[in-house]
Amino acid sequence: MEKGASLHQKLLQVARRVTGVDADQDGLECLGRQGIRNLICADVQMPQALDIPEIPRPIDVVVAGEILEHLTNPGLCLANIACLMNNGNTILLITVPNAFSLRNFFSVLSRNKEKVRADHNYYFSYTTLKSLLATYGFSIDDVYTYSNLRDGQNPLKAIAKRIVNNTIIRHSPFIAEGLIVVAGR
Repeated sequence: MEKGASLHQKLLQVARRVTGVDADQDGLECLGRQGIRNLICADVQMPQALDIPEIPRPIDVVVAGEILEHLTNPGLCLANIACLMNNGNTILLITVPNAFSLRNFFSVLSRNKEKVRADHNYYFSYTTLKSLLATYGFSIDDVYTYSNLRDGQNPLKAIAKRIVNNTIIRHSPFIAEGLIVVAGR
């Protein structure tokens, strides 16, 4: 991995302190070899997985970036995150692929095939994510959308995607590739 390319490294550029949690011990060791510290190996789907002293308090922001769709029990992950947010001032920032993205729609329309990654257990829409969050005591403060313009594509596809993003998605944001949700308790 290129130095400065991980989310942890990018967060360190703007945060005073960052603690990373992941169940992938090999991935954490790889990051450790790059000099990244404050990494904890834990499965966020296990009961009380985040109730450990190595996670310093208070916490200003919890980032769950592109994780919920990979889990078999995203609700238990949210319950564990809720336990970290007991001061009422913590923000939860979630990103997930959008089930109703234009990209997914065209895949089904043109190939009669869903565009689903093998390591994804769920795809969320704004409504399903809002419902899941509410089940665990969260409310959505803000919602944004995103599309990845640098997806290893050829230049013509990138130009076409930019045009789509600047026209269709600007007017119908909930067909973008992903959702960004800011939530609180």
